[in-house]
This record gives sequence, C-alpha cells and structure tokens, in this order.
Amino acid sequence: DYFYSTQSLTGIKDEAAIIRLFPNPSDDFIEISIPGSNRNFYFELFDIKGKCLIECWLQSNQKVSLEHLPSGIYSYRVSLNGNNSAGKLIKR
Repeated sequence: DYFYSTQSLTGIKDEAAIIRLFPNPSDDFIEISIPGSNRNFYFELFDIKGKCLIECWLQSNQKVSLEHLPSGIYSYRVSLNGNNSAGKLIKR
C-alpha cells in the first residue's frame, strides 16, 4: 500500500504551501509536488544520524531517485522562499 504525505510549509498560508511527497513507502523514487506552484524549491534527505544524503533544487512534480539508498527510515526537508516543511520517508 502507498500513500502520500501532505505537509504545510511553515509561514505560508496560500494553497501553494501544501507539499505532497509520494509514494511513501517508496522503492526506487519519490515525487514531490506543490499544487498551484511553479516555483523551484530545495529538497534535502537525511539518514537517521542526520547526515544529508540528497540535496537539490527541484520543480513541482519532479522525481528523485532513491535507488542508491538502502532500505530504512529517512527524514526530509523542503524549503520554499525561506519557509520549511519536514517529514519522514520510508524506503523499502
């Protein structure tokens, strides 16, 4: 079973402030979308020790490969215009 995570970006109150990360849990890739936004955002993925494994600028609906990562629980942070949203990601 898959589901997507919906998070709000702290400090933003419009519709573009909602991010969706899916599928979660994931096997090989994730997709991150910010509905109604065409702005670039910064994505970071961390292991359980806090080491940054992926950091990149993305556009809404862009996919990120997780193929090189082992199975486990990761945390992520999305930054858009100085506002941040964070969550957990499970890699199978």
